[in-house]
Amino acid sequence: MSLPSLARIPAPPDPILGLAEAFRNDTRDGKINLSSGVFVDETGRTPVLDTVIEAVGLPTTFELCQQLVAPGGTIANIGVHGTQVNLHLESLWSRNITITTRLVDTVSTPMLLNIL
Repeated sequence: MSLPSLARIPAPPDPILGLAEAFRNDTRDGKINLSSGVFVDETGRTPVLDTVIEAVGLPTTFELCQQLVAPGGTIANIGVHGTQVNLHLESLWSRNITITTRLVDTVSTPMLLNIL
């Protein structure tokens, strides 16, 4: 007796992949592709940001923050990480960035608003 192929097992539509399809089908000018995980401007470039707030707590979002932070900028890490994340000093050391860490509370909220 052979096992059924996984290709034949119906799966619910993936909401993230659905964003890519919705973007392709949208004919409006000025639309923004939210499916890639990285903002891309109208020239196709990813801007660098003075302040990046990591609030999800996943290694991929922390990686993304390191890519998006501008020289002299700030990464505010408020996500609770349940697993190891990598800090890429080899690419960050010359950019003079600041990294702050703390959970969101009555002390950190004004600080976060101040750095925006």
